[in-house]
Amino acid sequence: MLRLLRSIQKHPLVSLFTGLIISIIPFGSPTIVSATNGDKPEDSGPAQAKKAIPITLKEAQPEDRENFENFRVHPDQEDFLDLEKIPEIFQANKLQGLLGAYDKEDFLVGLAYITKTRQGFMIEEFAIDKKYQSQGYGKTVLAELMRQLQSKQTDALITAEIDVTNSSSQRLFKRHGFTAQGEPYYDKEDDDFYQLWVTPNEK
Repeated sequence: MLRLLRSIQKHPLVSLFTGLIISIIPFGSPTIVSATNGDKPEDSGPAQAKKAIPITLKEAQPEDRENFENFRVHPDQEDFLDLEKIPEIFQANKLQGLLGAYDKEDFLVGLAYITKTRQGFMIEEFAIDKKYQSQGYGKTVLAELMRQLQSKQTDALITAEIDVTNSSSQRLFKRHGFTAQGEPYYDKEDDDFYQLWVTPNEK
């Protein structure tokens, strides 16, 4: 699982500023991103008709606690996301870097957890609620997240840390320009192996 309450073990490419877990961008403005309706991350066939999916990506606030605590993924995805720590995060008010993606009805459809690195940003957590999976939200939310990160730092190296067994996330990030970097590495605290995926600097 990825870590929400502690800094990750650092890879040479993505050493964090000391103790820096930040609120990255002034999120909150509704953004409509075009995504293929019903397209799953692993789909690689011909593109279907596109449908605009309006989402709002914003930082978590104390009043969002119930939304985040009710966030659920499918059972086979639970090992990739430590949802049990969400109440602890809100209890400790450690919300910096925790983002929620909301649909036009203001339902929480996805979440992400971001930290700042010397070269850009690290996506430590990324998930779509099970009720909204396979509807294009994964691509929509990730595209909007990357757009805002790149607008904050145009030459940012955006890195994602993905469990080596999480093939669906690997495919999703690959479709957004990420490539696997280096060899998988073992995290002793999580007793799991991870792979770094990076998108190249624009400059």
